[in-house]
Amino acid sequence: VVKIDGKVSVEPGSRVTVKISNLHTGRQRYHGSLIDSQQIKRESGLYWGYKVRIALSLHDALYGEEYDVIIGTSERGKPLSEFQLPLSEKNRILVVFGGLEGLEAAVEADESIGCSAPEQLFEHYVNSVPGQGSRTIRTEEAIPITLSRLRPLICAELS
Repeated sequence: VVKIDGKVSVEPGSRVTVKISNLHTGRQRYHGSLIDSQQIKRESGLYWGYKVRIALSLHDALYGEEYDVIIGTSERGKPLSEFQLPLSEKNRILVVFGGLEGLEAAVEADESIGCSAPEQLFEHYVNSVPGQGSRTIRTEEAIPITLSRLRPLICAELS
């Protein structure tokens, strides 16, 4: 248990990052404060999870911010094993996951996109679980699978 300094109101189920101030003091009770998760990355260079941004449409997701690389995921994409990440100095990567109906349905539903096929829309259209053996993989399963498979490609490109 960590006692958070100051008055803090957090919604149940929220994910927070806590900086523990007395970790190596030998005390039984820890004290800490809530910090921005990106602060850890800035101070130590450590990876501290991914950021999620909610967009009202696929168009807003793709064009609401500037990204260096945009990757769409689908069981109809190229296997991730054939994928080469063109990074160089790039570090803003957007990975787009479809819902149960896939990115195909999202592209079809968003008239402002201007195309009807996801492979035309995304620079890279990949399948992170080829031969998945089930009709669909839930988004909450696809996120860690895809990110864990992308990480070695990113690290290899940056080293």
